[in-house]
Amino acid sequence: MDVFDDSELRRLTSEEVGPCVTVYLPTHVSGEQGQQDPVRLKNLLQRAEEQFVDGGMRAAEARELL
Repeated sequence: MDVFDDSELRRLTSEEVGPCVTVYLPTHVSGEQGQQDPVRLKNLLQRAEEQFVDGGMRAAEARELL
């Protein structure tokens, strides 16, 4: 995995290309926690979709973006 540094953060926050979303999800290699990761990701994407819709985006457009 590449290191996320200050210059990368500046690059990402300086571009205004349209709607953007960042999803932070700790992942687990195995075990019960690892089995829950897909559910957690689905829930986070659902929350992001709701926020886009609350901001005026059509639900179908938000789902396509995500």
